[in-house]
Amino acid sequence: MKQLGLTLLFLLFLVPQTGEARLIVTAEQWYRLYHQHLHRIPENEWENLVYLENALNAPFANPLNALTRITSETEWQRYQYLFRMHVNLQIVRTYIAIATKYDRQRVYFFNAPWRRQNLESLEMAEAFYGRALFFWQQALPYIELLNRPEFRWIEQPEIRFWQDELSQIRRGALNFELIINNHLERVALHRDFFENLPDTIPNDWHYGVWE
Repeated sequence: MKQLGLTLLFLLFLVPQTGEARLIVTAEQWYRLYHQHLHRIPENEWENLVYLENALNAPFANPLNALTRITSETEWQRYQYLFRMHVNLQIVRTYIAIATKYDRQRVYFFNAPWRRQNLESLEMAEAFYGRALFFWQQALPYIELLNRPEFRWIEQPEIRFWQDELSQIRRGALNFELIINNHLERVALHRDFFENLPDTIPNDWHYGVWE
């Protein structure tokens, strides 16, 4: 979390590399910065979070500057719900990506000398999975709002990927709560494993079985 705070402090003084300073105030501006950064340095998840969380909390631009063509108030409302849903989902993905850097997919008896470090790493993973779950829950009200009948036949091709996400969620093909809970269950099992490990490997421990 300290690293995220430092990144945010840095970005407060950031001048976009366009040759001129400009104030970043709208959700769309923050999202464009995220999108550009995602293609340039995708592995820098902390900076991605700064852009995404600012996009989530910033006011929308005028509909003329939306990320898709807007011709009616209904389209405008649907666009805003889809935007908030999509940004929340991108934050979920980002926190999962961060969590996996601390998670352990497999654990072995010979990890015993690093028992404390592994437990600390799993604690971090659990915390970041928890943040991912929080933002999934933040997306759910927008998903519910998008079920309103007046939105049913609207097509906005420029943001088709967001619409595809919504369709996957409706079909049950995308369920981050299930994904995150599976990760958390594995973390809990691995934490129990390490908590029951001695700090050193005993001489009578063969093939990972305590005899």
